Amino acid sequence: PAERNTMLLADLTFAALAKPAAAPHPTPATREQADQTSNWAPLVNLIGEHLTSDFMFMGEAEGIFLYKHSQTRQYLNIDKFGQTYSYNGNCRGYNLINRQTAIVHAFDLNSGLLTERDRGHLVAELAKVLGRPTEGSFASFVWEWSNSRNTPSDLAARTMREAGYTPFEGYPLVRQS
Repeated sequence: PAERNTMLLADLTFAALAKPAAAPHPTPATREQADQTSNWAPLVNLIGEHLTSDFMFMGEAEGIFLYKHSQTRQYLNIDKFGQTYSYNGNCRGYNLINRQTAIVHAFDLNSGLLTERDRGHLVAELAKVLGRPTEGSFASFVWEWSNSRNTPSDLAARTMREAGYTPFEGYPLVRQS
């Protein structure tokens, strides 16, 4: 009996390991098939389809579509016109905020969840999506990040080139080694 129990346990363990892991949420290609009630268009229109894979559709409230980032656990709230909102839980509901602020919040660019290389890639992609801003909350983040002692200057310079910033724009200023 002890040998039989060991064999049964080994079989169950193997079966559990052999099972493919389920995707945490539908991929962009299968979202429409997986959930007919989801509305991905506002998110895709705001940040592009290539940056949506880490988001989950959480529903709609007051005409605002709610998307939650699977890693940062932060929300990106967007209406059908592409306007972005923050949620104030003190009975005030949703407040209109600018797009840069909403994106910096949702991607939680200051968090320790990203390696500097991954952060650099994401900064370059978001800068393109936002039109390479030189003012506002995203631009402020880029300036602080690119001049941080924790960010290698070659990575910051490469990220700025990938984002499409030119030295003649004078922004963002990248620390010299």
